[in-house]
Amino acid sequence: MPPTVAWLLGRAQKRKPASQQTGFLMRALTKIGRCSLSPAKSMHIQRSRAMSYQLFPTAPQSGTAILYSPASGYISAHNADIAYFSKPGRKSRTLAIRRCDQSEFRVAGEPIDAPAGWALIVRLSSNTHIVIFLYRGENFFALERGYAGVLSDADIAAIAIECFRRSGVDGEELAKFLAGSR
Repeated sequence: MPPTVAWLLGRAQKRKPASQQTGFLMRALTKIGRCSLSPAKSMHIQRSRAMSYQLFPTAPQSGTAILYSPASGYISAHNADIAYFSKPGRKSRTLAIRRCDQSEFRVAGEPIDAPAGWALIVRLSSNTHIVIFLYRGENFFALERGYAGVLSDADIAAIAIECFRRSGVDGEELAKFLAGSR
């Protein structure tokens, strides 16, 4: 009796990485006569999966998130964030918002006078955190030494919600910049 499709799926998931599962399954189904996909169609499915990151990019793939750890290359920003979270009153916090460092989230050819970028910092441990590009434009929140001057993670969440409500950009400032009147 030939193996079932469920058995083949289970075997494919256990033995092969995701990028190779489709090919394994197509070859196996073709052998038992339950699939009539040509090798070209099978290759198309594999290529489509490999290219899906272009259609459905994640934050790291699109360059809108950075993982900072002791081994990362963004030394100044990483050290500044560690210092920020180590201050009294912030040791239990996990969120912060700060102006993007000059080396973060820059697009090739971006003018120096482009509206400021703001990043959400999510602390994962004492020396590891994720930085997410959150907002472009003038700050609409109080600042304290380059960081949002708030007292709690709930306050940071409220600022992040407002950034999303504004679609991540100060529309007026961006319009002025594009018109050259800034």
